[in-house]
Amino acid sequence: DHRDLHSFPTRRSSDLKGKVRKNTFASAGQNGVFVGKSSTVATLTNNKITNAGLYGLITSAKSKITTLSNNTISTSNAKNGIVLISNTGTYIKNIKGNTLTGKYRSGLVVKSPTGKVTIASNTITSGNAKGVKSMGISVSGCKKGVTITGNKITGNNTGGGIYVKSSKASISKNTVKKSTKKIIK
Repeated sequence: DHRDLHSFPTRRSSDLKGKVRKNTFASAGQNGVFVGKSSTVATLTNNKITNAGLYGLITSAKSKITTLSNNTISTSNAKNGIVLISNTGTYIKNIKGNTLTGKYRSGLVVKSPTGKVTIASNTITSGNAKGVKSMGISVSGCKKGVTITGNKITGNNTGGGIYVKSSKASISKNTVKKSTKKIIK
């Protein structure tokens, strides 16, 4: 099912269930896709998210996504290219093969998930001007473990490629270019 959704409203998107695939989310006022409280999404795949006003993709407490894969997220005025906020019991298992480009503060953020997370084979490219700090991948509070492998991160020129805080992390086979620091622990 392919739908072209312009300005996908945050309030209505919080009741997502099942699979979200092959959609275009363009010029959203706030968030391209918002997976709200207690939403359960088995797969969020092959979507194109562009020009979100605040976040390209955001999850909130108690939501669940098994696989987030092969999405293209491009932002020019967004605070973060893709954000996974999991403060109180959010579950996200696989973040694979996504392409994140544009101007952002953080390309991919995972905070305090309830289970083990795999972040693999994503391409993250910052278009920020020199002097604008950004992070490619930022993880914190991953107590059950996070695997970060095979990602290509470019252009976080005054930030870092991969930032890890308070997490049990396995980091391998990532390529980080044009970043002040490759890995910050």
